[in-house]
Amino acid sequence: MVALFCAESSIERPNAVEEVAATAALLASDVGAGITGVPLSVDGGTAAY
Repeated sequence: MVALFCAESSIERPNAVEEVAATAALLASDVGAGITGVPLSVDGGTAAY
């Protein structure tokens, strides 16, 4: 399953925990205050396919 996901991903690997955490931190910060009401996929680019 992981190999299939990686093959379909733009970055060709699973996201690192730190990458997902950084996205959550951005959204919770003042810098991310303007990001509202949109789904944000942290999926390594699989949504592009």
